[in-house]
Amino acid sequence: MRYRVFKDRVNCDVQANESLEIDQYGALHHTHLLLHSGDGAITGCVRFPPTTSPTMFGDTFPLLLGDADMPSSRDV
Repeated sequence: MRYRVFKDRVNCDVQANESLEIDQYGALHHTHLLLHSGDGAITGCVRFPPTTSPTMFGDTFPLLLGDADMPSSRDV
């Protein structure tokens, strides 16, 4: 799904292995939330990396945080 969104739809310059989008955050232990339709097809997803690891907000897009610090805690 990430490949279809970032490579096919948005045409981002991302690394890919066949139909899988790969980034530097992929090896982390994420929690994934999936949205599926009534027939079981996955229609959306989001991944939540541990805040104690590198994150897109903290490391790739820190401007999105404004003046705030990236939360970093085992409890977040």
